[in-house]
Amino acid sequence: MKLIVNHRSDENYVYKEAVLHCEEKELPFYFQFPKNTEKDLTERADPFVISLIFVMMQLGGGVCEVIGAPLSLSVQKNMTKFSKIWHFWRPDLYSAVTFSATNIQGRETPKNLDTISTFSGGLDSTFINYLIAKNIDNPSNLKIKKSILVHGADIPLSDEVAFHTIRSHIEEMTDDLGIELIPVKTNVKNSFIHWGHAHGSLFVGIMSFFSKTISHAITSDYSYAYFEIPHGFNAFTDKYFSSEEFDFHLGGTDYTRTERAAVIKNWEKAIKNLHVCYEGIDNAHNCGVCEKCVRTKLNFKAAGLDHLDCMPSDLTISQFTKNELVYEACLIDFYKDALLFGIEHQTLRKDWVLALEKQIKKWEKLTSPEKSFVLNLYHVLILIYRKLNLRYKFLLKNRH
Repeated sequence: MKLIVNHRSDENYVYKEAVLHCEEKELPFYFQFPKNTEKDLTERADPFVISLIFVMMQLGGGVCEVIGAPLSLSVQKNMTKFSKIWHFWRPDLYSAVTFSATNIQGRETPKNLDTISTFSGGLDSTFINYLIAKNIDNPSNLKIKKSILVHGADIPLSDEVAFHTIRSHIEEMTDDLGIELIPVKTNVKNSFIHWGHAHGSLFVGIMSFFSKTISHAITSDYSYAYFEIPHGFNAFTDKYFSSEEFDFHLGGTDYTRTERAAVIKNWEKAIKNLHVCYEGIDNAHNCGVCEKCVRTKLNFKAAGLDHLDCMPSDLTISQFTKNELVYEACLIDFYKDALLFGIEHQTLRKDWVLALEKQIKKWEKLTSPEKSFVLNLYHVLILIYRKLNLRYKFLLKNRH
């Protein structure tokens, strides 16, 4: 296996490109950055190796020869260990990788507290950027200077309109926090077989392109209250994203989702611009009725906020009592979190508490190991119905 990297630029953009050769396959990848970031971007191969490690593991692993740029020795060692752990967890999907490269050691510039983050516009990323920028809980005294918004991650490359709409919403928040938002475009996600496993490496890899001038990276994912293995970010392999040149931090893991909502509930820019929807037809706006939208509205209601300007409607009891799609145990825990927070802080009325308790018991019964084939089929049919219903409403709304 060979990884050949290249760097080029034009009047508007900087392109970091790579071709991964494996037997008869040639897979081209690219990362597109705004031209004004060129001075901040490393020319080392480190970001490519981190971003593409799951593709390499999927293709059978083995020795990968890195050509076209030097590889930091610590990144070489850490990504080798990283791949061995994932091979241990999922030998059916991934094989271990070692690297042959021209090695280099040490930072390109003196170490500092400057930090780069991710900012998708969701609750987790909005929370962590606010938490650190406002110095609410920042024991490492990190200084977020830049944040990346990745086109080709949550928003498909084909939807330029949605990406630019979400970018404008996020910029209202980053401008308010004094953070420079950097749009990045990449095609790497298209080659992953399991986004839930690989997303962490992609985001850390993209942030590490800025390791020439920035020493730290931070993002947020699941709280450890909902910890599961394997997952793209986890306590076992996150440490291998850090190196002698670049430190990675997974922030806010001791905050539940409702506690995160409580942190930002009074930030007007967030309440206006949050984007959490993953099931709606319109990639640029929250549908208000999918599981993620309903759950987010519940998080904020439990935190004491009934209305979100970013949502087309306020939460009703019937929205979550009609929701039959909580088929993963960790999702039930999200609702338990909101229930317990609301009870403790007396922010949920008795009728809401009773309705949530009843619904959680129902979901727990549906997700038990004894769940029948009929119930599994029922879940699938409900999912199809809801997607078709959302599609119908979207077409009806936009028919003119």
